[in-house]
Amino acid sequence: MKSKVFQNAQAELFEFLGWPQKKLIKKKKALDYWVPPLVKLHGVYVIGKHQVELKRKAYQKGISFRVLPNDTLSVTTGLATSLKEIHEALSIHWKWIQKQWGMNKTLRTLFVQKKWTEGESFPFVGESKTLNIQFSKTTRFYFDFLDDELRALVPEKFYNKKNLEKLNSALRQFYKREAISYLSSRVDTWASSMGLFPKSVRFRAQNRRWGSCSSRGDVSLNWKIIVFSSEIIDYVLIHELSHLKHMNHSPVFWKLVESFCPNYKKLKVRLKEQNYDSDFLSKSSEIYMQNPGWKS
Repeated sequence: MKSKVFQNAQAELFEFLGWPQKKLIKKKKALDYWVPPLVKLHGVYVIGKHQVELKRKAYQKGISFRVLPNDTLSVTTGLATSLKEIHEALSIHWKWIQKQWGMNKTLRTLFVQKKWTEGESFPFVGESKTLNIQFSKTTRFYFDFLDDELRALVPEKFYNKKNLEKLNSALRQFYKREAISYLSSRVDTWASSMGLFPKSVRFRAQNRRWGSCSSRGDVSLNWKIIVFSSEIIDYVLIHELSHLKHMNHSPVFWKLVESFCPNYKKLKVRLKEQNYDSDFLSKSSEIYMQNPGWKS
């Protein structure tokens, strides 16, 4: 006889999938817990209420799982692996997968999704800027920082859920312009102090790679580091400029970094802890299923 917990879990899943309640799934006797079926809905695989990203590779041996920060379950396996085999492997690792989802839930409580509402706070060079929204009859967006405010002049007809991506895109472009201006100045300052001059400096938007330096002397920076404090930003710049002299992470490299950034170890930890502070500047959020959202 099935337990009440098991029956409730089935009922919740069938309601989500739109299945009739009488369509029951037999629980495997070998397990003391129930694993939802892996099904395909509208061209997308799901297990329970979670999306599954199924990747098949010709030379993949076995089945590997990875839970992404936005709760998507990434499954990588071979071309001939059946869904039944995948589900059996899922059953074995189900408790671990659930644990990762629990950790993601905690992550989202630490990095709350930004909303397009008056008074929302946005970070810039480590300072919190309060969103002040004003409306206009034009079709152009305008943003500016004034003291502790992020002023947004928004076309009134675009301030709705349907034009959310236009709002987000306009904000990203503003942040990018401000970041390039600020970071370019800081690179010049540190390059002169360190006597290390890059051949070029490029700006990109990546998820969590904050910078890189090529063997040709080209430095690439993630402009989204603009949300972090000036200390952390300087650490990233010093780190990449140091690679112009040492293309590795050897003791001499870290000694050079330390000579210009004595507390780099603490800043390195803080950078890792604040990884997702820039998530609102991503085209697709890493920790939420949708882009920075809308609060009705």
